[in-house]
Amino acid sequence: MPPTPFEPRILLDAATDYNAIRSYTEDVIRWLATALDTYSACAGSDNAGKDWAEGYDRTAIDAVAAGMNIANASAKLHDLLAATWVNYINIERSEKIPAEPAESAPPQLPASPAPSFKGSVGGGADAPDGWELISRQIDGRQWPDGKPDKLRALASVWRTASDCLRDANGTTGNAWGNIEEFASDEVPHALAYMNGVYVSARDVYEKYENLATVCEDWAETITDARRRIVDTIGTAIVTDASARPGIADNIGAILDTLDVAAHTAIVTLTTVGVTLSNVADGLRPILETNPATFDARVIERGALWNFHKAPEFLPGFPDAKPVKY
Repeated sequence: MPPTPFEPRILLDAATDYNAIRSYTEDVIRWLATALDTYSACAGSDNAGKDWAEGYDRTAIDAVAAGMNIANASAKLHDLLAATWVNYINIERSEKIPAEPAESAPPQLPASPAPSFKGSVGGGADAPDGWELISRQIDGRQWPDGKPDKLRALASVWRTASDCLRDANGTTGNAWGNIEEFASDEVPHALAYMNGVYVSARDVYEKYENLATVCEDWAETITDARRRIVDTIGTAIVTDASARPGIADNIGAILDTLDVAAHTAIVTLTTVGVTLSNVADGLRPILETNPATFDARVIERGALWNFHKAPEFLPGFPDAKPVKY
């Protein structure tokens, strides 16, 4: 079936859709950063907790920045689609006799910086009775004092943000469906930009799910290690002093599992970070582009008919190529 003759109004409608997506996504990311700030200082101040927090915090900062970049890329799509609409309207108006007043170029939406939040290192959970008795025999290794409840809350926050971004991404279908039905020189380029933002948003909300799992796993690791340590300390209290070095070795082995779990989490977080870095690279072209607009010049009644004819192709999307059907 041949493409439908182009109706410029669909560009303005699509621009409006992306402005709404931009606003919603920005609100989600600001809420996310506020929640991350609320549940900060949760990973622990012991060595394993600090290692985990270092990897997590770096990735969380990148994840929040990536989410805000989705909002900013949606704003750019609004600008590009709205500029293309203006170009079509002004072509039509400039070719009428007499020429009609030109449509003003729509204001471009400002980019929003990624919000900041406090890090996850710290905790403060009290060590159990008897810990001092054993800790002197395990080279000063620390009680895992992270906050599992806060970590589980973080997991819930990441999942909620993921669901919200997934829902927002799903609403782009209306703009897609309308634009891809029409014949226009800008359509392939517009769809390429729209697809790039869609795929990037999908990558971001999937990585938010990964971050939720990492937080849950660390909460369970801390909880399990504490339970085993408390059980072991209970054994130490009721045994004679000669048995305590062996019990201290057992606790050292439990703490070793925390170190291993932290390093495993860091591997996962590094993988997440690579994807988020790729998202940043993929969005850079659209974030750095600016729409091209054509403002038709109106000829006053009685003036010479000497205005310049609009160029044949007026892409709001830079470098848009003519489409062939």
